[in-house]
Amino acid sequence: KKSIGAPTAGEPAPTLAPPARPPPRAAARVSAVVRMAKLRRLRPWPQQAQPAVPTTAVPPTTATHGPQNGVDAHLGDCPIGGAPTSKNSDWTETLQWSQGQLQLNDGGKTCLRTLNANGGSLLVMGWCSDRLHNQFVFPGRYGLIRWNPFRDLCVAVGKGDLAAVGNGLAGTLPMGLVKCNKTHPHMIWEMPSGNGPVRLREYRNVCIVPADVGEFVRAGPCGYDEDQRSTPPPAIDDKASYPEEDKPYVKKTWENETFNVVRTEQWEGAFPSLYCLSVIRPWGYERDIMATILGKSWAEHHDFGIFACDDFDLFSEKGFKVGKHHLKGDVWTVWFQQAWVGVSKDGTAGNAQLFMNLWQAVKKKGVWESFDWTVKVDPDAVILPGRVRDHLKPFNWHTPQFVENCNRFPGSADFPMVYGAVEIFSKEAMQKYFSWEWKCRQMDWHPLGEDVYMRRCMVMLGVSGRFDANMVGDQLCTYKNCGEGWKASFHPLKSVDSWLGCWYQAVR
Repeated sequence: KKSIGAPTAGEPAPTLAPPARPPPRAAARVSAVVRMAKLRRLRPWPQQAQPAVPTTAVPPTTATHGPQNGVDAHLGDCPIGGAPTSKNSDWTETLQWSQGQLQLNDGGKTCLRTLNANGGSLLVMGWCSDRLHNQFVFPGRYGLIRWNPFRDLCVAVGKGDLAAVGNGLAGTLPMGLVKCNKTHPHMIWEMPSGNGPVRLREYRNVCIVPADVGEFVRAGPCGYDEDQRSTPPPAIDDKASYPEEDKPYVKKTWENETFNVVRTEQWEGAFPSLYCLSVIRPWGYERDIMATILGKSWAEHHDFGIFACDDFDLFSEKGFKVGKHHLKGDVWTVWFQQAWVGVSKDGTAGNAQLFMNLWQAVKKKGVWESFDWTVKVDPDAVILPGRVRDHLKPFNWHTPQFVENCNRFPGSADFPMVYGAVEIFSKEAMQKYFSWEWKCRQMDWHPLGEDVYMRRCMVMLGVSGRFDANMVGDQLCTYKNCGEGWKASFHPLKSVDSWLGCWYQAVR
């Protein structure tokens, strides 16, 4: 049986040619506005003729995917461009759309989410939260499923034979975020009216297949009921021996294999995005706290501390495994060059050189570039990333700035101050620091603690400070009360029990 959208055998592939440009004299008489409009229309056209997209192959992409270039290697060739293959290619996307999360019907514990915050990212199942990774825009009945932070990125199925997948004659296909294309059948979805499968509109036997937390979401056969399949499932001979690549696909049985769109009138997205990092020792309470809250997240189905940020890293003088994260897998520390630590002019640790080395390691890793703010958090500080975002929302994110969190000595030149338990810098501030840090090394930094050094350096580079006394309840500055609902972090908590006690008091 010929599947919907399959090309007719022997049918010549249509070619696309760029439109003819007007003669030079005629073009000269066109106004500047019209000329710009023509140029914009010409840009999407291919330079060479392209064949129609068959159901068994998808052309490789040459497009830019959202904020980053390229595609995750695991996704393969993404379904970008090409001519529509569907008899329904003239459809109009429904206007009734909603924003929210796609929850698996397991009691609201598990949601569809992106693995990374960029185009080309694969899709995984993760715990439902307010992170930007979980937020999508859904059509009212059928259409594109857009990623809310960048609505030109859509949920799509990668390269493969969709007809064979839907009939259970092939394996599953990867799914990810790619540039939206309203005419491509690999990304036109039919949404359930309530609880139900999310299926491709033109290959209604192909659905989003659920997965365990942390596993990749793939496209596979919807099920074996008559309403969802045009042909019965293939007979599986248990006695036969199949090579792994030839073995017929057997659908995994799920207790709850349907999804539900949880809609929100106003999106409560995880903006701005946060990249959090901590420096921990290979022994002692710092490692104990990080390892405990990382392990405890599996039991309670939510993240604690910096692990609730959009991304995170742990840095140390040695590389060692701290634990396992439900999305990132094994969590290892990132090594960075150590330095001698003396006593600062204030009687605190004179660790400016040590943290200069840390910031160089952060620069080299490069994760900070993908997020609005970089947040350095001491291991003995309890931080609630959701509250940090609430405090940062009124800021003009895309300017060089940092957060001052203590004004204990208003008459001092160094106050308002950045107390080092929680240090927050915008992406533009970090760009400026990494570009001009050599200037800061020319000042007398040797008697300084790292927090005093960073504030003086930022001021020297023209980065503005924004004072927020509620960003951290620091006992070393004023006081610490974990029950205050507007404080975004608390410090110090130097044992596992005190750290967790403060956390539960803050979120109760």
